[in-house]
Amino acid sequence: MTKVEFPLIQALVATLSFKFARVGDTTVTGCWAFLPNGFQVGYGESACVDPNNFDFELGKKYAKERCVQAATNKLWELEGYLLKVTGATSDCFVESVGEVANSGSHDRNLSFGEAVVAMKQGKKVARSGWNGAGMFAYYVPAGKYPALPYREHLALRTAQGDITTWSPSTSDALACDWLIVD
Repeated sequence: MTKVEFPLIQALVATLSFKFARVGDTTVTGCWAFLPNGFQVGYGESACVDPNNFDFELGKKYAKERCVQAATNKLWELEGYLLKVTGATSDCFVESVGEVANSGSHDRNLSFGEAVVAMKQGKKVARSGWNGAGMFAYYVPAGKYPALPYREHLALRTAQGDITTWSPSTSDALACDWLIVD
C-alpha cells in the first residue's frame, strides 16, 4: 500500500470548476467546487456586515479561497479512503472504464480492472514492467475444442512466444501500469 501524495491532490484541485451565487438579497456569496465528473467536493462562502459594502467580485474571491481549502481537505479524505479500500489512489482509475478501453489509448496506464474490461473487448494487454519482449495477456471466451467444452479464461503469450493459461499474481491485480498493446 502506498500513500496519498501531495502532487496528486494538487493535480485534482487544478481540475476543479467553480460555481458562484449570491444568496438572495443577503451579503453572502457562495462558491461550490466540482471535479470534472460533476462530483461536488467543496463549498465556501463569504459575507460582509454592511450591505452597502457588498461587492460580488470580492465575495467570489474570498468564497473561492475557502472553497479551495474545503475541497483540498475533502480530496485528502476521499483519496485516503479510496487507498484504504482499494489499495490505490484515483490516479489509477478513470471516469469511464469503457471509454478508455474503447478509445484505443496505448499511452495511458490502466488499472487491472480496466485491463480486464479491455481484454473482454478483444484487446491484448501487458504490464509496462514486464521484462519479456512480446508478452501480453488476453481473454479467451468459453467454447469447445473440438467436442470438449472449456471455460472462459485468461491466456498469456510468453516471452518464448508460446501461449499458456494465466492467472494474475496479487501484484499484477493491484498494479496500475497496464497498457493496451497492438
